Amino acid sequence: MKKNNSAGRRDFLKAAAAGTAAIAMSPGVGKVFGASAGPTQPSPLNKWPGRVAVNFNKAAITGSTSSKYGTVDATVVRKMIDQTITLLTGIDDIGEAWKSIFPSTLSLTSKIAVKINCYNPYKAGQHWSVARGVTDGLMKMKIGETLFPGSNITVYETNTKGGNSITTGGYTKNNFPDVNLAFEKDWVDGGDGALGKTYARSLKEADFLINTFNARGHQMPTKGSKFTMGFKSHYGTYYNPSFSGPNYLHDDDKWDMTFREIVCIGPVYKKLVLSVCGGMFGTDEGYGPGLSSSETDIQNIGDFTKYAQLIDSTSTTRGQTTVIMSTDPVSAEMQSIKILRMNKNISFAFEDMPKYLKASAGIDVSGLTPTYNIGIIDEDKMDFRKMVNDVVIKTPVVSPASADHTTAKVGMSTHPITGHGSVSINFNLPVNHVGSKAVIEIFDARGSLVRKLSHEVGGINNQLSWNQKDSRGVPAAKGMYIARLSCGGTRLSSQFSIVR
Repeated sequence: MKKNNSAGRRDFLKAAAAGTAAIAMSPGVGKVFGASAGPTQPSPLNKWPGRVAVNFNKAAITGSTSSKYGTVDATVVRKMIDQTITLLTGIDDIGEAWKSIFPSTLSLTSKIAVKINCYNPYKAGQHWSVARGVTDGLMKMKIGETLFPGSNITVYETNTKGGNSITTGGYTKNNFPDVNLAFEKDWVDGGDGALGKTYARSLKEADFLINTFNARGHQMPTKGSKFTMGFKSHYGTYYNPSFSGPNYLHDDDKWDMTFREIVCIGPVYKKLVLSVCGGMFGTDEGYGPGLSSSETDIQNIGDFTKYAQLIDSTSTTRGQTTVIMSTDPVSAEMQSIKILRMNKNISFAFEDMPKYLKASAGIDVSGLTPTYNIGIIDEDKMDFRKMVNDVVIKTPVVSPASADHTTAKVGMSTHPITGHGSVSINFNLPVNHVGSKAVIEIFDARGSLVRKLSHEVGGINNQLSWNQKDSRGVPAAKGMYIARLSCGGTRLSSQFSIVR
């Protein structure tokens, strides 16, 4: 969608970049949510605010057709979890990589809770292999010379009614033989909850929390943000009988406020060390998750072909096939929403993010007070790490843009995905380019134009893929190429080689 480079937008960006302090709740709101002020900085357990790793692999789903999703390959997904934690941490040893996200207080007696969300499994829910990859990695950590015990890891979900079939979703002892599974409606008075005091015993008894979820929408709110991701995942953590049961959490008037409160204060804020989006399949923004069709009917799930082909033009998968990790819950949520937005060619610029997320990242939102600031929502300030089909992708080397682009940076990188017949094209542009057309021209070493592509800018960090074919559909010869981008007054270029 076309965005004007207005003074209002520039003022907004400057204000957001400067950050905001927490604002006290009004007496009425404070009474409902049990908070009078919120954190103005990330949790001490958020080791790397703004650092996020994104891993796409089209092999994670096989047998995809025009009307069916296909089958999730659990082996590929678990490999993706290993790859993503090493990408995030920069540590090759899997156990050491997982250990590095925890504080030095981690011990052999520490307890770790792993939150899942599998509502309507194999339709819109999170695939079990994501959580299994996480628990396998945790059990590779060594404290001294001893491996971390699986008996100190609990995979939990308390929202188990209706379409939330734990067993059908694969959360069984057969798939999780070494860890605890807690899927009973077992709440305790924790005394430190964001929504009253009552929440899952598994979280109360844990020292640390890992939140796993998938990227999908929600059809319910008429007034709030239409997502079911990492923030809303904790609707399966909280329950407060004094608010007339769990349906209170679905109050339209408080939808975004509830999202924010769950993650920004209370035990989630105090114990969360990592957010993991395991998007194999999901639903579009504003749809689901209450689906009644068979698991293979993608018309009632969400066809993510466009998203997948922006990442790899040779992809035939209709799933998301993406794993996202961050110690920063705001950055993880933003990148998960980006999947849905890219798929529908909708802006993912931070000012167009949902209200609950902006109000969690230091941006004032009318009707949502206080404004918390627990993480990074602006891609211009993120440490963005990427992998496609087992290949680590070079991120753009950015430089400051001209003064009229405020604080945004520009940069471009290109990277052939060896053996897959595609070239990953990544570029950073100032947010005032959102909605504009970026034209990418591919030239060979002689300066001849091989292919011309166009892409509507969706946000700061953009990506698309070239299938290594010229305008006639003929595969390009091996050799050196230059990609040149033009968008408004911005000109960027990047060099790469095709090796056959």
